[in-house]
Amino acid sequence: MIKVLITGGGAPGIAGTIFALRSFFGKEVKIVVADARDDVPGKYMSDAFYTIPKANSPMFLSSIEEIIKKEKINVILPQVTRELPVFSSSKDRLESLGVKVIVQNMETLEKANNKFELLKTAEKIGYRQGKYRLVRSKEELISFSEEIGYPSKPFVVKLPTSNGMRGLRIITHRKLSLESFINEKPRGEYATLEEVLGLFDMGRLEVLAMEYYPGKEYTIDVYRSPISKKVIAIPRTRDVIRTGITFEGTIEKNERLIKISEALSKILDLQYMFGFQFKQDENGEPRILECNPRVQGTMVASVMAGANLIAWGVAEALGKKIDLSYVKIKWGMKFKRYWGGIGIFENKIIQLNPWENSQTPLPF
Repeated sequence: MIKVLITGGGAPGIAGTIFALRSFFGKEVKIVVADARDDVPGKYMSDAFYTIPKANSPMFLSSIEEIIKKEKINVILPQVTRELPVFSSSKDRLESLGVKVIVQNMETLEKANNKFELLKTAEKIGYRQGKYRLVRSKEELISFSEEIGYPSKPFVVKLPTSNGMRGLRIITHRKLSLESFINEKPRGEYATLEEVLGLFDMGRLEVLAMEYYPGKEYTIDVYRSPISKKVIAIPRTRDVIRTGITFEGTIEKNERLIKISEALSKILDLQYMFGFQFKQDENGEPRILECNPRVQGTMVASVMAGANLIAWGVAEALGKKIDLSYVKIKWGMKFKRYWGGIGIFENKIIQLNPWENSQTPLPF
């Protein structure tokens, strides 16, 4: 039996990650989940659960080692961005215990996790990016805003290293109208230039300022085999996004995005499962936004479309080569996330899937 430790038991994609492993390995996998919080959904979906310190705690690694020894873990699958550098820098130490860690090397992580470094790396493969600049002062931000054409044109500021829309704002001069007040839900990603300029008075700040791209947004789920080095890239549209998470999208065979993702994967030396995000500019040209060098929150969409990147990574980490030439992607498959939940009583799930083990025909 394969024993997998998944961190981030409260992450939005935990159910999808567990689904990917169970659908591939069946009863031959034991899933152990860990999280810094005690009461998270992954606790009730797994075979065993542990509460661990946060990644910045000096006790983080020792707690992971205790789980490895107690559960005889074979593979560690981190899902938390802030844990990745800790796992990467301690990979040799952990693997001396007989476990495989699915994590990028430190050099790769530093480039992939940093959005500014990612843009510079993309330029090395001849990929043209819009205007962007690393700014550290009010004056530099004002200069960039004038260059971009603000307030006629909005622009974006974001922390170079962050995830889940943390530290991201779209700088706009748009005034609140009666129509938008009545018909639009509040969106916290918008701010005025004056609001962001005020942040520089509160302490040291470094942000990446870049053009705002108004077009279609894409996530590309990518797998690069650590054994064969073959790359499979699956673009999917992000048609409906809430708090940074895809709620509706379509698996789209976009050859341009596939080629760019393959090239970026190789120059960054990314391995296993990871992803990129792109957005089209006003001319329909794809512009890279960021890289997620880990399991992505909606990667289960690609799993459903025939590419079980998550399980492939676990299998190949254990030295079992996956023949990727037989992979058939369900291009055009639509993904829709819906609001659901689990009932918990006496530490047991009352309801995970209303149609599971039911003889009642589906109502559609």
